[in-house]
Amino acid sequence: LDTLTKRRHYDDRITVLGAEAESLLVTLEDRLNISIGADFFHDTVTSSRDDAVPAGVSYGSGDWNFKPKSRGNFSNGSHYSSFGAYLHGDGSILKNESLELRLSAGTRFSNFAAFAPDVPGVGDVDYSHGGLVFSGGVQLLLDNNINIYTSFAQGFRAPNLQESTVLGDTGSKFEIPNPDLRPERADTVELGTRIGFGDFSVSGALFVSFLQDAIDEEAATWEGQSEIDGTPVVRRVNTAEGQSLGTELRAEYVFWRMSASTTLTWMTSELTKADGTTTPSRRTPPLFGASNIRYNHPERQAYVEVGVRWAGAQDELHPSDKKDLRICETSYHSGIKNPDCSGSPGWASVHVRGGINVLDNLRAELSISNLLDAYYKPHGSGTPSPGADARFTLRSSF
Repeated sequence: LDTLTKRRHYDDRITVLGAEAESLLVTLEDRLNISIGADFFHDTVTSSRDDAVPAGVSYGSGDWNFKPKSRGNFSNGSHYSSFGAYLHGDGSILKNESLELRLSAGTRFSNFAAFAPDVPGVGDVDYSHGGLVFSGGVQLLLDNNINIYTSFAQGFRAPNLQESTVLGDTGSKFEIPNPDLRPERADTVELGTRIGFGDFSVSGALFVSFLQDAIDEEAATWEGQSEIDGTPVVRRVNTAEGQSLGTELRAEYVFWRMSASTTLTWMTSELTKADGTTTPSRRTPPLFGASNIRYNHPERQAYVEVGVRWAGAQDELHPSDKKDLRICETSYHSGIKNPDCSGSPGWASVHVRGGINVLDNLRAELSISNLLDAYYKPHGSGTPSPGADARFTLRSSF
């Protein structure tokens, strides 16, 4: 408080009324499953903001004059509702001792509606978007140890109140409303397999998503200014298209009472704007994974595990990422953006865990996370992950 020159209090509350219903039908001698259902949610938003400056010249006096402002993060009394109805079926069309062929298909209709009164510079915001999507897939199971599948799925996402009505500093930018946002739509194709040979198994999946009307940002002005308190003014807009490509791999080997496993995930994503320029998508995750070695003692229901979680560096940055303190701050809590920011560095965190049944109804467990006390922040996170953390637990059941 000794150094603060102003204070601001936000109070945003959401009251949600929701209902869901689903029915599952099993027919044709348990070879066909059909799900039919519907869901509805209605969110009511109350939002307020109080600003204050010190009453005297001494910032540390604690004497602040708070005054209510006309608007918080959102227009008070805004509401947002969604309705969806869906039908999905999957079944086995061919099955014998060595193979099974399964098909799946589904459809869903969704409608999203929003209303926000007296949005500054816009007036009342009132919109409703509906969309119909489809999905389908094929799965082949061979000799109980090979699973091959492919699927196609459509996606539909309407703009939310944050994107269409927000006004103010949201961390790395000063955002202004855009009530004319359209829904994002996506088509995704995935191909995957899981193969098991005795004690060894491997699985992998590859996906590609094509995004239409992707919501991104563009430079804007507010009351004739392109910056507010040194923060650039932007608004959300629908860009031309986007594309994401990713893969997930996993391998596991079991021997005696030991097991070793490793996972790897990689993704790249970019947006192509209406003028033909391309940029990476915001906060695209870097290459990351985990590896574990585990010993199990079945008689005592005991185990010991050593593992590591890690992530590579990420230098594929959206222009907004380069202005984001969560990614490009010179040092934690400095509040200063690094003009030469190259992204997030890689990191690794080691853990050790173990557990044993001391008695029939008493279990002891010990875990040490981030054993080497590594300092790291996952890409896009504003808070460093915890340091070394040790926990001993006794658990009784009776």
